[in-house]
Amino acid sequence: MSQIVKRCSVAAVLAIAALLPQYGSLKVSQQGLQLIADAEGCRSSPYQCSAGVWTNGIGHTEGVTPKSVISERQAAVNLILDVLRVQRGLATCIDARMPQQVYDAVVSFAFNVGVFAACSSTLAAYLRQSEWQNACLQLSRWVFVKGVRNKGLENRREREINWCLKGV
Repeated sequence: MSQIVKRCSVAAVLAIAALLPQYGSLKVSQQGLQLIADAEGCRSSPYQCSAGVWTNGIGHTEGVTPKSVISERQAAVNLILDVLRVQRGLATCIDARMPQQVYDAVVSFAFNVGVFAACSSTLAAYLRQSEWQNACLQLSRWVFVKGVRNKGLENRREREINWCLKGV
């Protein structure tokens, strides 16, 4: 049985997100949010990502089931709440004040791999030492899904590295 995947508009979700009250609490820049959204894409119907995790909206995984269809507004709410959760998690393990582009790339990275993995990484160790360039270059190591190199992650990391290095 084939399932039709319903896409939503990244541009529409970001426009809605900018109108939400929680938007003002973001530390990630508008470009950083765009970096995340472009890498994740937007789907109103659930799908299993390359790691097998049920996902909808813009990379939202919490509580998603095979029947979790959402609106663009809900995708925007979830995106903001998910990014705020990532920001809070990163603040517990990295106390360095990063250049904005470095911060944006790190939030995108942690949004993708999870806060625990990000905080436990060599990249985080470089960030704690304010070694921005070395931290940015560590992103290229995170291109595997279950031990297999993934072209989608290679493309995402390339965009994150390019943005990150603009802050160096």
